[in-house]
Amino acid sequence: MYSKLIPEGGLDITQRRHIQRDIARWKLELEMANSFTTSELSHYISELQEMEDTTLVRWWMDNVGEWVASRRDLDVPPDVDMEDWIEDQFAVLIDGEATEYGFVVDVELPEAS
Repeated sequence: MYSKLIPEGGLDITQRRHIQRDIARWKLELEMANSFTTSELSHYISELQEMEDTTLVRWWMDNVGEWVASRRDLDVPPDVDMEDWIEDQFAVLIDGEATEYGFVVDVELPEAS
């Protein structure tokens, strides 16, 4: 299922970073009320950076995708299947374009190793 979202030849470093940053933003926003520390965020980002492409995409879909699907403030046409819309948003994300959902916080990723 998730492999169909990965371009032939795999994700390049830029696409991976777009996904990692999106997941990190989601996590930071989720944990804001819990005093999520910079150290905890750095550790979380390190784990994301070590994930294989399929695992990274699954992590995005299972976390960010599910969060996006639960939002009621997005302008998703009623005749559009939510799963298809989320997959389209994922494609927009890995292309480096602005998605139709957003975050209150921003996260800077460390340089890729």
